[in-house]
Amino acid sequence: MTPVSIIDDSGVDRDTPSRKPWWFGPAIIAIAVGATLGTVVSEPAPPPTAAELVRKSIEKFSRLTSYQKVGVATYPDPRTARGRRWITVDVERPGKTRVVWESDDPLGSNEFVQVDSRRYERRPPVGWFENVFRSPDPSGLASPLSPLGEPWAAIDPSTLREVDQPRIDGLSTRHIRYAATPATLADTVFAPIGVDTLGALRSGTNLQSTVEVWIRTADMEIARVRYALINAADEYRFEESYLFRNEAPRTAIVAPATLSGRSTPSPVMLVSAYLSATNAGNESAALQVWHASEALLAPDPERRVAATHELASLGVGSYYTVRGPTYAAVFGGPAVAEWDARLAMMGVTAIDKGGAEHQLGFLVLVSDFAMLSSTSPGPGSTWTLYDVIDCPAFVC
Repeated sequence: MTPVSIIDDSGVDRDTPSRKPWWFGPAIIAIAVGATLGTVVSEPAPPPTAAELVRKSIEKFSRLTSYQKVGVATYPDPRTARGRRWITVDVERPGKTRVVWESDDPLGSNEFVQVDSRRYERRPPVGWFENVFRSPDPSGLASPLSPLGEPWAAIDPSTLREVDQPRIDGLSTRHIRYAATPATLADTVFAPIGVDTLGALRSGTNLQSTVEVWIRTADMEIARVRYALINAADEYRFEESYLFRNEAPRTAIVAPATLSGRSTPSPVMLVSAYLSATNAGNESAALQVWHASEALLAPDPERRVAATHELASLGVGSYYTVRGPTYAAVFGGPAVAEWDARLAMMGVTAIDKGGAEHQLGFLVLVSDFAMLSSTSPGPGSTWTLYDVIDCPAFVC
């Protein structure tokens, strides 16, 4: 058999070892290990969808021990064209909240402190009093349709969409928008901060209601929220920024050291309780708000029962606006501050469940007023609902 010669004509000296790239060895090892273990190198996980991001931000928010947010509301105001209200909320979980309202009108400033199940209020320069009528809520602003007391947490996943990815305070965020029903925004956002949206709700013309949230990409914390209720004629906006998380408030949330002034509920709270009951059709609860006085003439209780029955049967109080109160020390006397008043009068425009409008006048007296009997509930400083009548808007 003839031998076969193999000639290497590559031009490379056999004594010189071939050079391999630096990554050749690690790659061979990785392939061998992967083949042995059956490991598959996967692609990086995709970023969360808008719905997933909102859900995770809600989960993180629910675990916060404390937070602070500041907000500004703008809304139509016949006196100034555009009204403005500033709100600061500090929350320490569980059970401590401070809310400070400020507005263009100095008389519209209020402060609330909630410690456990007790709530205190004041309207500067008047001192603090304990509000035993208004129930506490988790965020300081009533939001019964939201799991956290924060309206943005009551999302509608079917309408979620991402708008853009801006930077806020130097941090990247994802800007997400979704729809909300106008009644939900009116009840859980604007009504608790004292903004009347009745005009927009009654118009029903091209009414748009949206919630926008900005969520930080790095830690999925909520950074900013904007609520909007807009139609062709009116525009209501409320924007909040979340500043501090899991930090002690700059000012401790404690019950006021001293309380002064008259007991609660206030005249407006009594009217609110009455209309809440009539709106729910609860005639018995509405009548319980009345003051039972032996000084009333016999026809008066019958008239009040008949009026309450009519209002409750119609569900009056779905939405309402209050004009006043006007405070006085005596009937026909000049207007005075609430603290010096013995009676309060207010006009109310209320809408029933059928959409009809009712003009009502309310009279509230302190319980030791001369018109009331000695069987009045509570001390002489307690307000008590005395009367309600149907009346034209120009009278009430």
